[in-house]
Amino acid sequence: MVCVGGIPVDFYGLERIDKQKPVSILFMMHGRLESKQKYQDFCSKIQHGIVVLFDQRNHGERTVDEKRNRGWPENKDHAIDMYSTVLGMAQDVSFLITVLPAYLQVTVKSFGVCGVSLGGHASFMALCHEPRLSFCCNIIGGGDYRLLMTDRAKASGLPLPPDSQEYISEHLYRLIEQMDPINNIPNFKSKDILFLGGQKDTLVPPSVNDVFFEKLNKVCALQVYIDPESGHRFSDPMRERAIQYLHEKLQ
Repeated sequence: MVCVGGIPVDFYGLERIDKQKPVSILFMMHGRLESKQKYQDFCSKIQHGIVVLFDQRNHGERTVDEKRNRGWPENKDHAIDMYSTVLGMAQDVSFLITVLPAYLQVTVKSFGVCGVSLGGHASFMALCHEPRLSFCCNIIGGGDYRLLMTDRAKASGLPLPPDSQEYISEHLYRLIEQMDPINNIPNFKSKDILFLGGQKDTLVPPSVNDVFFEKLNKVCALQVYIDPESGHRFSDPMRERAIQYLHEKLQ
């Protein structure tokens, strides 16, 4: 572990790189209520480039208030708490992109991001707003937060604006309108994406990305694989496709 600007970071692949040659770097982001420890084995299976694994904001070693990571009904602020975490995670990636070449003393030829669930949401957010990222492996995440959370609130029987501001506010809607990937499609021009989803996923249904993907297909390279037997989890078939894709991009 290396403390990089206050973020505890684990690196995979440092022993195999030649610092005299440009290298690719991948950022791995875990899901809500998880920690980096869950993905140590996955990161160790990636045989090219440098993999950067770290606890996300308010998770693992960086936990400040665990309740803020919980969903409805335990945490009535679930919508804004999760969105602020997504934005913060994306900003952490941008920060690390800036400083890691100096920390590691390497020249970087490409940066990519891989994320699961909450990390998937954040990987789309990072790819959208960080021009130095060129590829993304998104696992059971989404790029249309308003649709995702509106559907989730309705399923939970929660009131929505304009009738109530308690669970989702108009102010949050305005932030989403400004920042969300689906509302910033030109930012994805010429980028490369692999999306892996589960057909039986009820927490982040693949259909929540239908409109987003229709728009993405017009500006970037997008591959989609839906595991017919998987729910909201990183299944073995998804892992195999993720490893294959990341090996290709990190060479």
